[in-house]
Amino acid sequence: VANLLGGTGNFEKMAFAMSTIVVPVSVISSVLSLFASIPYVGILIGLLSFLFSLYVIVLEIMAVKAVNAFDWLKAIGAVLLPGLVFLLIVCCCVFGVFSLLWPT
Repeated sequence: VANLLGGTGNFEKMAFAMSTIVVPVSVISSVLSLFASIPYVGILIGLLSFLFSLYVIVLEIMAVKAVNAFDWLKAIGAVLLPGLVFLLIVCCCVFGVFSLLWPT
């Protein structure tokens, strides 16, 4: 997606940048998931995990921005656009299935 928006980065640079984000995130997420099974602590861990995922999205946007020499808007679009397109396709499929099942 970044290349479609005029990015100058390549796969190796992007893979390295994303791996420096994903590896520590996976370690931290696995530690947080151990505490999520405790009844009242699980609610706090869920909130903490949500905030942590927002931070990871910001880090990914910054990585795309740095590797592809983008401005902020193109970097946000390169990170969030595939997810939004996927969400739109899923919503259309669900709407289509429900319209077929609805009695006329």
